[in-house]
Amino acid sequence: MTPFPVGALGVSYFKNVKGTLTHIPLMPTGGVTLDNIASFFKAGAIAAGVGSS
Repeated sequence: MTPFPVGALGVSYFKNVKGTLTHIPLMPTGGVTLDNIASFFKAGAIAAGVGSS
């Protein structure tokens, strides 16, 4: 499952979604940057979609 756009809602939103859907692997996209990618992995992301604007 790919939550999009997580950048507008932040890591805390992703963490809440992951907490509810623990059995589903999640890959955040839309707003993931080199500055915040580690936080998403720490929150349970299995991968991340990083692009440019």
